[in-house]
Amino acid sequence: MQLASRRVADRASEGLPPLWADAVSRAASPDDSSLADGLDQAVFGTSLRAGNPFWWSLFRFLQFVLAVATVVGFVWLAAIGVIGWLQMDIGVPTWGPLPIPAVLFVGGILAGLLLAMIARAMAGAGAKRRRALVEKRMDESVGKVAKQHIRVPVTTVLDRHRQTRQQLESAVS
Repeated sequence: MQLASRRVADRASEGLPPLWADAVSRAASPDDSSLADGLDQAVFGTSLRAGNPFWWSLFRFLQFVLAVATVVGFVWLAAIGVIGWLQMDIGVPTWGPLPIPAVLFVGGILAGLLLAMIARAMAGAGAKRRRALVEKRMDESVGKVAKQHIRVPVTTVLDRHRQTRQQLESAVS
């Protein structure tokens, strides 16, 4: 904090007489507790939340459906295994050449993995956007504090210096 406010004071006071440069330096160095409290409040008060994208709900629903299909397929295959162990013969419905319980089980797992990979890629892109949004909000909040505690006091001193010079110049001429 002190380094940043010192840089502001150095830039703002370039070319000013020493007394005015000292006044700018004092204006750019506010009471540390008030600036720290202002920054704490700015950070604490900045919302980090952003609305969840629509696709999250859709993917959550699809993941649930695929998980149910996988469990149903597994239970069905286990039941067929037990029935076969008991040496009972039942017909297993098929979808083309594939038994439906195997399609549900394997298809649910493979489709779930594919959906997870797609969701991960989309979440990465969304995280970058969300990060940029939060950084923008944080910059605005901190900028307001910097303006209130540093920029306005420095500008006030510089305005007084300008007015004093104008009045001195008009008095001399």
